[in-house]
Amino acid sequence: MNSFHLSLLRLSAWLATNKPIPERYSLSAGYEVKYNFTYLGFEEKGVNYSRFLLLEKPRKEGLTGLGWPADASKGVNVSIPFKIIVDPEYDIRRIYGPIEIKYNTLASYIFGETTLKHKREYWKERLAQRVFNRSFRFSAERMDILEKLVDWRRQLLKEGAEGSLSRGRFSHFDFFSLLYSIRAWGLDDRHIYLEELKFVLDSLVASGELSYRDGRYHLEAKALETLSRYEDSRRRHRDQTKQNSRVSLLTLVIAIATALQAFLLWKQA
Repeated sequence: MNSFHLSLLRLSAWLATNKPIPERYSLSAGYEVKYNFTYLGFEEKGVNYSRFLLLEKPRKEGLTGLGWPADASKGVNVSIPFKIIVDPEYDIRRIYGPIEIKYNTLASYIFGETTLKHKREYWKERLAQRVFNRSFRFSAERMDILEKLVDWRRQLLKEGAEGSLSRGRFSHFDFFSLLYSIRAWGLDDRHIYLEELKFVLDSLVASGELSYRDGRYHLEAKALETLSRYEDSRRRHRDQTKQNSRVSLLTLVIAIATALQAFLLWKQA
C-alpha cells in the first residue's frame, strides 16, 4: 500500500470510529436519529481473514477490530498491520437515523463525511416523507386491490422474480409496500391502514380469490374469473351510461323542437 492510500485509510479509520457501532440496529426506527455511526469493513486476499470490521481508533502499526476466518460465522478480535493490507475491497456504510449511505472507496467516504452528506440525505428524505404523507390517499376497494394483485403477479412472472413472491405468495406487509412504496411505513396511521388492507385480503380469501397458508396469501385462479366478471359489469355500466346520455340528448332535442314548433304556431296565430 502506498503512502497516499495509507493516509486515506488512517483518516477514514479515524472518522469512522468517532461513533461506536451498536450490536444491533434498524433502519426502520422512524426519523428519530437513534443510530449514528459508520461501518468500515474490507476484504483483503493477503490477510488470513475473509472479512474485517474496524472497531477501534487506528494505531500506528495497524487496525483493530473483528476478523472472520474463512468459512467462520463468528468474528474474533484481531489486529491487522498496515503492511499486509495491499489491495482491499472496502465495504463502508454510513448510518444516520433511517439513512444508509454506501461507499466503496476511501476518498468518497471522506468527502461524504466531511461534507455531512448523511445529514443532507436525512433532511432530503424527511422532506420527501412529509410531501408523501400530505398527498397520501388510502383505498380499500376490493376490486381495485384484486386488480393490482393480478397485475403485480404478471409483472413478477415477466421479470422472472425468484422466491415466494414470484409464486404469488405474499404477506399484507409485502403488498402494503408494493401499493404505496416504502415511504408508506413512515405514515403515522400505517397500522390502521395495514389492518384495513388485511381485512380486504381476508375477505378475498373468504370469497375464493385468495387462499391463506402458512401465514401468507396466495393468488388463486378464481381471481381472473372474478376480474373478468367485474370488467364485463363495468363495460355494461359504461354502455348503459352512454345509452342513457344519448336518450337524454335525443329527448332534449325533441323538447326543443316541440317548443320551437309551438312558438311558430303561436306567432302565426
